[in-house]
Amino acid sequence: MKSIERNYFDYYYRNLEQNVYPREWLIRALLGQKLRDMLPNDLSGLNALDLGFGDCRNFPILKNLELNIYGTEISKDLVNLGLERCLKLDIEAKLFIGYNDSLPFNDNFFDLCISSSAAYFLRNGIGFRSNLKEINRVLKSDGLFLCSLVKKGSQILENAITIKDNYFVVNRGNSGLSNGSKIIAFQSESEVRSAFMEYFQDIRIAVSENDYWGIKDYHYLVCAKKK
Repeated sequence: MKSIERNYFDYYYRNLEQNVYPREWLIRALLGQKLRDMLPNDLSGLNALDLGFGDCRNFPILKNLELNIYGTEISKDLVNLGLERCLKLDIEAKLFIGYNDSLPFNDNFFDLCISSSAAYFLRNGIGFRSNLKEINRVLKSDGLFLCSLVKKGSQILENAITIKDNYFVVNRGNSGLSNGSKIIAFQSESEVRSAFMEYFQDIRIAVSENDYWGIKDYHYLVCAKKK
């Protein structure tokens, strides 16, 4: 059985020549009006971290906003592949090996941290609280965290193994890139808010429930300010 790191590398490598596009929710968050009061009027020159950057699909919008782009992934191969993608996109980004609970950056470094389908992944023996604590650590005092979280009912939980409470092991057979990964999923907005309250304030939550011809893609979308 291939490792999760190898699954993702093989997938991104096969698609290296394809165009990539930012997630719709992130476009709405950064360019729409609903969160305008939380975002600085001018983002240019600020430090932004894409936690689990994957195929770098969110980098173009960060470049257009003139942010200083940083990113983390879980292996050297994925980082190198990300750097190759950046060359194709003509985007300057500083990419590092890092984990949700262990980031290679100084305290109070980032103005913005985004995480699209990544922040809910957990290493063995580590809970979601540790992820939030680490993200809080690297954000500046008024820094923002934008992320998507799994909502129960989403396809990623199909055949998942329940560990306890809201913790699961992904178990989607041949179709699952993240098989064997430990994740957290949420049932309600109140559960999300409760998880964030220790390290974040002014927590804004949106719900996204999409059924793409049978693919159930359910998320909670969160914008929160460092406490």
